[in-house]
Amino acid sequence: MLEKIQLVRNAIDNIMNDVMEKAFHHSINYPQDSDFLNKIIKDIRSDNDLFVNQLHSISQNKEEEELKDDLNSLTKDLKKKSLLYLSELQKLKEKDVNKA
Repeated sequence: MLEKIQLVRNAIDNIMNDVMEKAFHHSINYPQDSDFLNKIIKDIRSDNDLFVNQLHSISQNKEEEELKDDLNSLTKDLKKKSLLYLSELQKLKEKDVNKA
């Protein structure tokens, strides 16, 4: 079960880092959005910490099925949150491209 927990930890790192990287790239290409992007980046960092803390709070003493359900729920929340951020970045990019 430790392997599954490590996989979820890697997913948290990979997904949130990918979203963070996209936000940084957008801020370089569209500096006029830096205030909004700085807020998003701050929120991404906060959410990353939240997901890691939630992962660490999942008790390994649970039955395997319950632990699996908790990990699946956390992963689902992670995906939803990352898609929300990516959607916000896409909207911002479309707005900036249309202005050009």
